[in-house]
Amino acid sequence: MFKLTSRLVTSRFAASSRLATARTIVLPRPHPSWISFQAKRFNSTGPNANDVSEIQTQLPSIDELTSSAPSLSASTSDLIANTTQTVGELSSHIGYLNSIGLAQTWYWPSDIIQHVLEAVHVYSGLPWWGTIAATTILIRCLMFPLYVKSSDTVARNSHIKPELDALNNKLMSTTDLQQGQLVAMQRKKLLSSHGIKNRWLAAPMLQIPIALGFFNALRHMANYPVDGFANQGVAWFTDLTQADPYLGLQVITAAVFISFTRLGGRLVLNNSVLP
Repeated sequence: MFKLTSRLVTSRFAASSRLATARTIVLPRPHPSWISFQAKRFNSTGPNANDVSEIQTQLPSIDELTSSAPSLSASTSDLIANTTQTVGELSSHIGYLNSIGLAQTWYWPSDIIQHVLEAVHVYSGLPWWGTIAATTILIRCLMFPLYVKSSDTVARNSHIKPELDALNNKLMSTTDLQQGQLVAMQRKKLLSSHGIKNRWLAAPMLQIPIALGFFNALRHMANYPVDGFANQGVAWFTDLTQADPYLGLQVITAAVFISFTRLGGRLVLNNSVLP
C-alpha cells in the first residue's frame, strides 16, 4: 500500500514538471542584421548636372546686378519724392481738418478759426505761414470798423463828460421814482443829441474770443500736426510745430496790436465831428 502511494505521487510530480517545461516559451535570438543596417542613398536624391546648369544660366551675373543698381536707386528716389509730394498735398482740399478731428463745429471760436484757415489755405494756395498771416490781417481788417466805432464813442463821451457826470450824480442821489425817470430821459436825450451809442463800447471785447480761438486753433493744429505745418514756415521758423526760439513772432504780434489801437484812436480824434 505504501509503495503504491509513493508511485502515484512520483508520477504526478513528473507530469507536472513536463507540463511546466512545455509551457516555457523560447524566444528566438535576434540576428545582428536586424539591429544594425546600412544607410542607402537613392539616385533620385543626388544633384542632376542638367538642373545645375539650368539654374546657373537663369541667375543674373554680378555685372548685371551692378549695372541695374543705379536704376533701382533712381526709382526709389522717385517713389520717395512722389510720397512726399502726396503727403504735402493732403491739406489742399476742404474737409481735411474735419477728417483728422479738427474744425468739428461752426459755433466754437477755435473751430471757426480753423474753418477760416482751411478755406484761405485751399482757395489762395498760400503755404501755412502765409495762410496764418493773411487770415490774421483779414480778421483785423473786418474788426477795424468796430475799433473805430468804439474809439469814436469814447471820444464823444469825453466831450460831454461834465454834463453827463452831473446827470449821473443826480440820478444816483434821487429817491423819487418820477424824478429818477425824468433824469434818465434827460441823460438819454443828451447822448442821442451827440450821436452816442454806448453799445459800441463793448466792441473791443469781441477780440477776446477771437484771440483765444486763434490760440487754441493753432495749438491743436500744431500738436496734431496738420499736414504741411512741419515744413511750410518761413525765415527762422520753418517748422510751425515748434515754438519760436527767438520770440520774434510774439514781438511782431504785440507791435501789430498796438499799431491798430493807436491808428484807430488817431482816426477818431482827427475825423470825428463833435458839437
